Amino acid sequence: MTQREEIEFNKRCAKFIGWVKLNEDSGMLNWESLYKNNHGDYVSISNMKFHSDWNFIMEVVEKIQNTLVSTDDLIGGGQVLIFNDCCKISPYKHDSKSVFVEIKDNLKKGVTEAIDKFLILYYENNK
Repeated sequence: MTQREEIEFNKRCAKFIGWVKLNEDSGMLNWESLYKNNHGDYVSISNMKFHSDWNFIMEVVEKIQNTLVSTDDLIGGGQVLIFNDCCKISPYKHDSKSVFVEIKDNLKKGVTEAIDKFLILYYENNK
């Protein structure tokens, strides 16, 4: 991911898991936008590691599973499967909308790519 892609990915993840944005962006590459996380801590984009840290990544995976398991009308979600050389985010109701990523370089990169594709679809379908 480029620096710009990392910022946008981190913003999508933070929003999805319920972090609250506290200030406006002054520009596309603003690493100092501030968010309040679910524990009440303040986190700047420069300290978000949804693109590289398993603890951050798994928080998003857990939210995908918990949120979409009980919601019938949303696109995607339900299961996040990581197996062999792929990551699949599969819905219970709308299987044709699955996100499937073949992992070539490393597992973390493949999982974050699948999450990113899922979140883009999720926000496009839930505007």
